Amino acid sequence: MKDLFFSKSPLRDRILSLFLVLACIPSLLLGWLTLVLLNYSHSHDIQVIELETLRAKGEEVAAFFTDLSGILDIRLEALDAEDISHEGILWQAQLTEALLNEHKEFMEIIFASPEGKEIARSSRSERPGPLLYVSQLPAFHEALKGIVYQGDVYFTNNGPRVVIASPIRAENTIVQVAIAEVDISPLVRSIAAHRIGESGYVVISDKRGAFVDLGQKGLLKPGERMSPIMEQVKSASRYESIISGVPVAAASFPIPSIGWTLVAEWPLSEADAVMSDIRRQVLIVVAVSILAVVLIAPLFTARIVRPIRALELGAKRIEKGDFEKQVSITTGDELEKLGNAFNTMARGLKRLQELRNEFVFVAAHELRAPVTVIKGYVSMVLEGSAGVITKETKEFLGRAQSANQQLLQLVSDLLEIARSEANRIEIQVAPMDARIPINEVVAELAPFAAEKRITVSYDCPQNAVMVQADSVRLKEVVMNFITNAVKYNREQGTVSVSHEVKENTIITRVRDTGFGIPKEEQKKIFEKFYRTVSARKSGVQGTGLGLFITKELIERMGGTIWFVSEKDKGTTFSFSLPSAHGTMKK
Repeated sequence: MKDLFFSKSPLRDRILSLFLVLACIPSLLLGWLTLVLLNYSHSHDIQVIELETLRAKGEEVAAFFTDLSGILDIRLEALDAEDISHEGILWQAQLTEALLNEHKEFMEIIFASPEGKEIARSSRSERPGPLLYVSQLPAFHEALKGIVYQGDVYFTNNGPRVVIASPIRAENTIVQVAIAEVDISPLVRSIAAHRIGESGYVVISDKRGAFVDLGQKGLLKPGERMSPIMEQVKSASRYESIISGVPVAAASFPIPSIGWTLVAEWPLSEADAVMSDIRRQVLIVVAVSILAVVLIAPLFTARIVRPIRALELGAKRIEKGDFEKQVSITTGDELEKLGNAFNTMARGLKRLQELRNEFVFVAAHELRAPVTVIKGYVSMVLEGSAGVITKETKEFLGRAQSANQQLLQLVSDLLEIARSEANRIEIQVAPMDARIPINEVVAELAPFAAEKRITVSYDCPQNAVMVQADSVRLKEVVMNFITNAVKYNREQGTVSVSHEVKENTIITRVRDTGFGIPKEEQKKIFEKFYRTVSARKSGVQGTGLGLFITKELIERMGGTIWFVSEKDKGTTFSFSLPSAHGTMKK
């Protein structure tokens, strides 16, 4: 499982990426859609709350003025025309006094004739002077037309006031006009005291767009125009208020009967407080969902990739010739069937490999005898056993003997490989002195090296180099290394053999000053039948099997093999064998 997570796997990465995209994008979209719908719903709810509040307050304002106008209409219309026209009875003064006493909102009431002359006046404050003409007042003219008049708000030291005028009819004829000054402070105070939540408030704009309040709020003073606020409310439901100086959610509500407009402003810090918590919770849920997907996705991906990785490893084992270990896939689906088919294929390949090895082994074994016989007879002819031969015949037989020698080497190598792959190589590991086979090889190859003008040296220790190895196989290994070092060396080059003790192993190195192995070819150097480009171009004969056989022999003796090479600077082949606890001293 750990290898699946940390090893390179493009398929796993693609599946994981696709899984994350398909799992995370819906979560993100759902979270985004949830937030959008919540924002919309929340904004709508705020609007509903503010509009309901404004509607209730608007009804309160409309009822306030309707009641006052109704009071004037009811009291005055209750009189008949004879009473109204009888000058001897000052019923107007009595009525005005009664209205002032019963309704605290009335500050002053005036009765005027159709000509505009005051007939009676009652006021809560003493206003000296005779009765006046009010014919120039807009309230008088509107009421004389039969219209109930409500004037603009104006401000006094005692609070905001409004003028109301109503016609007095007798038998459908307007015979007088009643004009009242109304104190709207209680109404304004009631509106100003109302709260939406804990910090939301309602403000009044009269029909001129003036701010109606009992005191200054923010940058607004009573009587100042509310045009900036009204424009903001029309263009957006959220803005930064000039009253509170903070972002607010706002709504407006007109009162058509009197021309006023109520505006509600609710600071977003409170209005969106609950929404902020909900947003945070939604974001946490989305984040946790994505995190869970990120944590779980590799497990699902590994479950998909694990059988494929098992097949990959099985293919690599088959590539190396290991047909014994079967692939185990128990997914209960098509991948398990694929694994079973793979195992069936592996068994078939194993059988083919056994047949091939058997054929190679038999063929090589059968070829070895006639090739050896040919070699013997050619040698006897060259030595004169069959009589004197001509120089030309001797040359031809020499070439035949050289080709026969190559064929004999190829047959021997093929036989060795067949034995290795058929597990027929006999390896008898025992404590031995590595110096003995190395000295023998150096001595045997001395003429060959001298012919090539190559110097072969062995840094032979004084004490025994005891290793666990097969003496015959070790000699084959050293023979192969030194032979290659001589064959692929430069003229007047050198080959040196040395040892190194490292922990419980003895490392033997064969260093040459030859052509070297290009970096791009080094990974194939131990493959069967592989020869480097420089080796093929050099004209040196070879089968490309020596290093493969050498690697097999060293590994069967419990050792390892490696090399370091640089083109045109030589190569150092090294192999390690288990130490037999001997001593090694110069």
